[in-house]
Amino acid sequence: MRRVAAVLAVVLLAGCDGESERLPQGAEPVQLDPADFTSEIDNAWWPMAPGSRWVYGEGDQRVEVIVTPRTKRILGIDARVVHDVVTEQGDVVEDTYDWYAQDDDGNVWYLGEDTKEYEDGDVSTEGSWQAGVDGARPGILLPGDPGY
Repeated sequence: MRRVAAVLAVVLLAGCDGESERLPQGAEPVQLDPADFTSEIDNAWWPMAPGSRWVYGEGDQRVEVIVTPRTKRILGIDARVVHDVVTEQGDVVEDTYDWYAQDDDGNVWYLGEDTKEYEDGDVSTEGSWQAGVDGARPGILLPGDPGY
């Protein structure tokens, strides 16, 4: 799921027709002002209203994504909590809470995730990260206006 989101973000930013020039590039540091953000995400490319739900599947794998009414404060920003669960043959293989917020320009920012991956009875949280912790930085998942 995270890989799909990352690829989507790269593809959208690549076709932004100049819009991406105003957005952070590569490892460029950013200073975020919490006053410029909201947990109400209405980006045209992926609106995330609480209660929204998407289910994807291929073969024995299923991904269920639910936008919760909860928020988590990260870097002073109230981020929307999105829960996604990946199952294979009915068994949970990943259970993740992602944190997103939208800025005043409609850009959706990815502020981290709390993830648990299950394999052969073991649980890994290795993929978990939070912007502002141990050098982790926020990034734009989707631009507000990709210029299409």
